[in-house]
Amino acid sequence: VYAHQPNWHMQVNWLLQTWNEAISVALVQNNLASQRALFCIDLFDYLSGKNYATLKWLTHLPEELPETSDIDLCIAENEKVGLHNFLQNHPFAATVSVSHKSFMNNYGVVLNDASLLSVDAIWKIKRTHLEILTAQEVLDTCQVLSTGVQVPSVANNFNYTWLFYLLNNAPVPEKYQEQF
Repeated sequence: VYAHQPNWHMQVNWLLQTWNEAISVALVQNNLASQRALFCIDLFDYLSGKNYATLKWLTHLPEELPETSDIDLCIAENEKVGLHNFLQNHPFAATVSVSHKSFMNNYGVVLNDASLLSVDAIWKIKRTHLEILTAQEVLDTCQVLSTGVQVPSVANNFNYTWLFYLLNNAPVPEKYQEQF
């Protein structure tokens, strides 16, 4: 019945969220999934339909994100409040620390099981005073993977990745060199 409605009532979304949370808790309790993996899945479900692109994305599925990896999101600036609220209110988030900058927010998420995830929400792609790419160009040319994750065009992903490391005087990791 709900699926055929063009505009769902707010209570439908509450019901879906409740079921999602209950299933997630059951998966964790039965050791079928980790809180970090489920958090990543929920994050990309939340982002679906929003104006974003995942920078330096090498993983096929969100739940396959390595424990040592963070998530860099190029987002429209008007999306930052909603993302902040999502991260703060997720049932697996024990604490969320926020570092505000003029061009981005960094979220350090500590989950209930003590696992960690860092999420960068970037709306101006810059290093010091130099804007290396416009966020709008990255967002306008992004593509959607078969998993639903939105990524920049190959050219913008290449430019962002290489400039990120070069402008930070760091070597580009092999995993990114192999990608291009």
